[in-house]
Amino acid sequence: MSVIFGTTIITGNNVGKILITGISGFLGNHLLSYISQNCEEDKNHICLLTSKSVNGYSCILHNNYTYTTDSLPAIDTIIHLGAFCPKTRSDANNIHKNVDSIRTCSYLIEHLPNIPRKIVYVSTISVYGKKLINNPLCINEQTEVSPDLLYGHAKLISEKILEEYCKQKVIDLCILRLGVSYGVNDTLRSGLIPTVIKAIINGEELTLHNNGNNLKYFINVYDISRIIMEAAIKDMTGIVNVVDDKSISVLRIIKIAEKFCKKKAKLRFAEDRNVNDDTLFDNRVMVNHFGELQIDIQTGLKDVCEFYNGIMIDNEINNVR
Repeated sequence: MSVIFGTTIITGNNVGKILITGISGFLGNHLLSYISQNCEEDKNHICLLTSKSVNGYSCILHNNYTYTTDSLPAIDTIIHLGAFCPKTRSDANNIHKNVDSIRTCSYLIEHLPNIPRKIVYVSTISVYGKKLINNPLCINEQTEVSPDLLYGHAKLISEKILEEYCKQKVIDLCILRLGVSYGVNDTLRSGLIPTVIKAIINGEELTLHNNGNNLKYFINVYDISRIIMEAAIKDMTGIVNVVDDKSISVLRIIKIAEKFCKKKAKLRFAEDRNVNDDTLFDNRVMVNHFGELQIDIQTGLKDVCEFYNGIMIDNEINNVR
C-alpha cells in the first residue's frame, strides 16, 4: 500500500521518483512554481528531463529529446508534458513539430530503465476537433474524438501509443485532456485573454464578432498544475477532461479586463460575421477526482492584468533610460 506525502510516493521503504518532461514551456514553468510553493520538501524525489539544468532539482539533460537509458534513474511515475504546443492556430498544423511530438513520446517509452507504476500524459481537448464547434451536446470523456488540426491528431496518436504500451506492460495510465489555459507569463502565445489584455493596455482596437456574445471556457494554469500533480499521486486511471463548466462571453472578459487594467477598450463590432461557436463541457469526472477549480475567472484575470501592466511599466522605465 502506498502512503502519499506531498508529491512523494512511498511504497514500503522505497521512495518513488517522479520524472517530469517538458518543463521549459508555459505550463511546465507553472508546474515547477506549483511544486516549489506546495511541495518544496519533496523536490529531491522529482527528476526533470530537460535541455538545461534547473536549480534545486535533479536534472537529466537531453539533446532535442534524445538521451540514453542509463542516464535515467529508476522511475515510479512519469508526467509527460514534453510535446509541441502551438502558439497560433496556423502553427497547430506544423508538420515537423507535430511529428516530433509523436517521436518524443515513442522515444521516452523505448528508453525507460524500468517499467513505471504510472504515466500521466498531458493531452488536449483539441482531440475532439470538430465536436467543439456548434455542438448542442455537452463534451465529456465519452465524446467521439474527431481532430481537425495536426496538433489534435498528434496528441491523439500519442494517447494511443501510451494506451497500448501501458496495456502491454500493465501500467496505470491517466490522460489529462486540457482545456484552454491562461495565466501570468504567457507572453509567447496568441490566445484570446493575452490578446485582449495587451490590446486594452496598448490602446489597440479589438474587433468583436457576434456582438462579443460567443461563450468561451478557460482554466487557470494553477488549477492545471494542481490537477497534474494530484493525478500523479492519486489511485486513478483513464481520461479526464480538465475544463471549466462555467462559460464566459468575450465581451464579459473585456469588461473584467477593463476594470483591472483601468482602461477602456477600443471596440469595433463586426457586421460581416455572426458565428456562434459556443461549446458546452461536462466536467463531473474532473470534479469527482480533483474537486472544484480553485481559481475563478475574475481572480485569474486580475493576476494576468497586473502581470501585463507590470511589463508596460517596466518598458516605460527602460525607454526613459
